[in-house]
Amino acid sequence: MALEELGITTKVLILAPKSVLPVWYDELAERGIDSVIIEGTPKAKKKKLSQDCVHIITYESSWRGLLDPRAYQVIVFDEAIKLQNGLSKLGKFWGEAQSLKLLKDTRLWGLSGAPCPEGALQLANQQLILEGEWFNQKDYAHYVVNYWDWETDDFKYYPKSLAHPKEAVNAFRAGAHIISQKDLKMGAKSFELRRVKASREEEALLVSNMEGAANMGVRAAYAQAACSGINAETKTIVKKPSKLLAVIERVKDLLEEDPNTQVVVIHRFTVTGEWLSRELNCPWIYGQTSSVKRDAIIKSYQSGKNRVVVGQADAIKMGVDFSAGGHGVLVYAEHSWSGDSFIQSTQRAVNIERATPALIITYCLDFEEYTVDEDIYETVKSKRDFNAKMLKTKKDK
Repeated sequence: MALEELGITTKVLILAPKSVLPVWYDELAERGIDSVIIEGTPKAKKKKLSQDCVHIITYESSWRGLLDPRAYQVIVFDEAIKLQNGLSKLGKFWGEAQSLKLLKDTRLWGLSGAPCPEGALQLANQQLILEGEWFNQKDYAHYVVNYWDWETDDFKYYPKSLAHPKEAVNAFRAGAHIISQKDLKMGAKSFELRRVKASREEEALLVSNMEGAANMGVRAAYAQAACSGINAETKTIVKKPSKLLAVIERVKDLLEEDPNTQVVVIHRFTVTGEWLSRELNCPWIYGQTSSVKRDAIIKSYQSGKNRVVVGQADAIKMGVDFSAGGHGVLVYAEHSWSGDSFIQSTQRAVNIERATPALIITYCLDFEEYTVDEDIYETVKSKRDFNAKMLKTKKDK
């Protein structure tokens, strides 16, 4: 909406974590703004960069010699904390772009829900890139030398002046546009829906699964399984399951963005839980988990020893606190068909002491013909149970 207000809908660059790229694409499309995700081979990326529309790219791809920052009227740094390390290749690229005046005619917007979760030093390179100066310093290394000391034993920086971290935070707040959760009237839960495009292999798998279904109930179950890349006959997952890989990427981004964040990944099918647990290298709670092991896993999560747990919806929907002191996030790779299970399981991330809204993310796979993932989500979210009669397809419509 800010871009619309300025009348700028091209010559815009958006940098974001990989898992968030499709979210930007979808939301821009909802506003009628054309965009392209810059991905693929270097040759494919260059071709996409020639398109006259909003460009969406990962931080990792932005510094690899493909971009000319001068080509943009607006550059948006989503999750700007990614810029925090002024000594990384990413930090140096954008720091040099600022110091060389390549960004002097460009509007720079940094977006973040947690700009400095580990300390005020994280603000420095973000502000140097966005503003060009931070505490009268124009270079990250010079700022660090003048305001911070390295402690070898602790392997971390400490401020030369105890007052400086507060000064830095206050300076940031004075120049930033801040909206509090109270001002936004945010509720106890914040729901997000993220769509992932199906691969050709998954589309073929869906058709195969559906053809092998004995009735509508089985058809719906097979269709949901295909959304996770599951072959319903062999009970195995394809080599590159699009939605599950997107879930993995998002979980890793959440953990990297804030060291306090903890995540529970929720699923329906046992084979999915086993796959996710292996790929995330984390504990797994499902229907056959013993009570002793289940209790140990929950305690390890609540103590922060394990920041990620994979759980089957019906196995963790009651009697568990996954709020993680206000830092717990739920990510649904699959939903149970029970409206009650959905309501109960989402309650695991909140309690009477949690002041911050709980982020609850659902991933859905979009097929060209079928959208069963989203059908299930919309049904259970409205407190109903899903059944085969609610299975819709574009052909049905």
